Amino acid sequence: MVFIYHRLKKPSIFDFESVPAQVRKLIYWAKRKWFPNFDYTKIKECDRPVVKTSTIPGPKGKGVLNDIAIFSLDFYNNRVFAHPEKSYLNYFADADDNMILDLNIKGLPLGYNNPLFIKNSFNEENLLAASNPSLDSSEVFSESSLLLLEKLQKELSVGNLTKLYPTDLIDDSLNSLVSMNKNFHRNNEKKSVIATIGKDITLPDLNLNETQDEYFSRAASDVLRSLDENKDKLLGVVLSPILSSKQGHLYPTSSFAREINDYCKNNYIAVIVDETRSYINSGLVYGFDYWKLPNEPDFVVLRNESNCNPLILTNSFNARYVNLLENKKFYTKNLNNSLGLLKYVKEENVLNQVAENERYVLNQLSECQKYNKDKLLNLRGKGTYTSFDLPTREIRNNFQAQVLNSGINLCSVGEKSITMRSTLVFKKNFLDYVKTSINNFSI
Repeated sequence: MVFIYHRLKKPSIFDFESVPAQVRKLIYWAKRKWFPNFDYTKIKECDRPVVKTSTIPGPKGKGVLNDIAIFSLDFYNNRVFAHPEKSYLNYFADADDNMILDLNIKGLPLGYNNPLFIKNSFNEENLLAASNPSLDSSEVFSESSLLLLEKLQKELSVGNLTKLYPTDLIDDSLNSLVSMNKNFHRNNEKKSVIATIGKDITLPDLNLNETQDEYFSRAASDVLRSLDENKDKLLGVVLSPILSSKQGHLYPTSSFAREINDYCKNNYIAVIVDETRSYINSGLVYGFDYWKLPNEPDFVVLRNESNCNPLILTNSFNARYVNLLENKKFYTKNLNNSLGLLKYVKEENVLNQVAENERYVLNQLSECQKYNKDKLLNLRGKGTYTSFDLPTREIRNNFQAQVLNSGINLCSVGEKSITMRSTLVFKKNFLDYVKTSINNFSI
């Protein structure tokens, strides 16, 4: 009875909001100064990979896989499990306390927050924005949230891409936006398809030792032929600055992108650029800037993966159709995260660092390619995203296992590709371990 009584008794909760605002600010300031959640200045990063077991996964890691195998098939897809409390920056600790250098964590520092992010989160405006719930209308935004939204729009706007449309349902919203624009209908009401190049419109496979320029000059004719066969039903065409679903990081060349852009413009098909994977890590705020298109895209899509609030940017011509849409959803927490990221990018001069790292990474891997002509093939990439091929799938898998056992985590893609998505806190000495692994690998 006592147990039931205590469970049913209404708990007393102190109403912190009843404390005067100035006193609350003083309490928050004291808490952050003398009782922080963690002291990031005391966290030290490894200077090299540390492998304590003869193989990875070690005994404990295999035990975890065996436990998972009892109730799930996920053990087929997982080889290493990270220990989040012991992981920092580019290194993660596995179940056996091996410290593994991870150059493939989607461009984001693992278990790491830059001090500028932490400092920015203490800003009173940002605290208010982060605590606001999802709202269905911008009209009921708090004043501080609207100011943040305006700041974000100024940061993201480029050229005539002036209308911001935040949404959590990108694909549905794109269909709505494009189908409402009569410019893309052009007296043909049967158009209803938005096709993605590399997915709905397939690309050819890479040939042996083929460069990106050679590949895309060959692929252009295939893509244009497919577009021409389907132009009567195409509302829009989606092109990503990184095409990497099966063949690693492939960057469409400027000439390829221009051919697609020109064809779509001439046939009243919307040009949609999906920036999901290329944001920041390509060395540009927008990956499509690399193409230098004569006409800007009609729509640019940013998603969560690009570390920005899911949103669509469109040019002034299409903005009138955005205004006709209802049920806009603004997520102030995500908008705040986007502002924090852009602030970090500017203050830390990240884009210039990415460009410098790009030259270094490609130069170092080019040296490996010269030394391993029969092993490392089709070196390609841009920014901190890089890929190369090995002769066969079996050789690729053996290479990946050996590299992992030396304390480096690289990702396999498709039949025979290896990808590197180096983080924004990438250090040049990290590549020394990758070079050693590549040069020590024997087929």
